[in-house]
Amino acid sequence: MKPTIKLFKSGLVVAGILAAFLAFTPSSVKADDPLTITIDEITVTPGETGVVVAGDISNNTSGPSAVTVNLDSDSENVPLAVSGSIDDTDYFFTDAPLSLDPGQDSGFIDLFSFDVSPTAAPGLYVDDATFDVLQLDSSSPTGYDIVGTESFTIDVVSSTAVPEPASLSMLVSGLLGLGGLAFARRKQEA
Repeated sequence: MKPTIKLFKSGLVVAGILAAFLAFTPSSVKADDPLTITIDEITVTPGETGVVVAGDISNNTSGPSAVTVNLDSDSENVPLAVSGSIDDTDYFFTDAPLSLDPGQDSGFIDLFSFDVSPTAAPGLYVDDATFDVLQLDSSSPTGYDIVGTESFTIDVVSSTAVPEPASLSMLVSGLLGLGGLAFARRKQEA
């Protein structure tokens, strides 16, 4: 019985050493989500078409784990309550660079566009939309690894125009002025 316990303890020690080695060894294949993506809040109205989503992609890897990241593909998800259709063929593949070296930035580029459903309910869809950058990886079950992801907010505003307070005050002032002129004319005629 003692040799079995000794063998078990030795196995635990070896497993611990291997786990520590793997935890502190930088990956030579890729870094986890090495890209930082920035997308501002998007404001749309129901039925709006061709809404372009733009953003900035940067490779934030540095030091010994710095890697060049290939921008092979993208995927986007806009909530069904908002989106009528999505199109990325005209934007990401023509605007994004093929790869980003460590510390390199794409600059502000068009990522994709979408049409807003005419039945989209007004409201703030906070971090409900996502954009992912994918890199080819033949060992991945999907053939791609996500190397950058960003959630962003879509603000659907009513398509009914609401006048600004300054416009309303100008309208009221104008109507009062016209009323005053009409009153003065009547008084002169009498």
